[in-house]
Amino acid sequence: MSIEKAELRARARTLRSAMPQEARAAASAGICETILLSPLFADCRTLLCYAPLGSEVDVLPVAQAALEQGKAVGFPICHGDEMEFYAVSSLSELCKADRFGIRIPAAEHRRITPDGDTLMLLPGLAFDGAGNRIGYGKGYYDRYLHRAPVPPITLGVTYAATLLGHIPAEATDIPAAYLVTEKEFIRI
Repeated sequence: MSIEKAELRARARTLRSAMPQEARAAASAGICETILLSPLFADCRTLLCYAPLGSEVDVLPVAQAALEQGKAVGFPICHGDEMEFYAVSSLSELCKADRFGIRIPAAEHRRITPDGDTLMLLPGLAFDGAGNRIGYGKGYYDRYLHRAPVPPITLGVTYAATLLGHIPAEATDIPAAYLVTEKEFIRI
């Protein structure tokens, strides 16, 4: 990991943590509303989501709406250096925490393989206008996207405060195809 990425990661954590809880909640609600009104959400049959950790954008309302509309919804589970998505039929199935403290599905028997009608909500500490992201530094999402037989459509989810001017990308980094903040929806 480069020093620049480490500094950007620390800066993004500081920016996100500095947002008051009420502002984060309002921004999350606005982001969810934008996602739910987008053609990307309307057209997807499968949603790959994440359970928010700490001050991350809370996208669980999007997952709930997808379930109510009969879409397949999956959440990640990490095994060693790899990550897979597993279907849930209810958000109550996110009942145990993994080694990172992230809520994961209780059952691993319904693995989801993405196809052309799959939308992935991509978390990150920060993104830039080109779709590059700073995650937590473990590379799970990039490895997952590199090995997916049909990559999902990726929608980076971030607060406007953590949409940065430039994030350096490495050859293994896969940028998001779209970005959403509480202020804008961007096609890369």
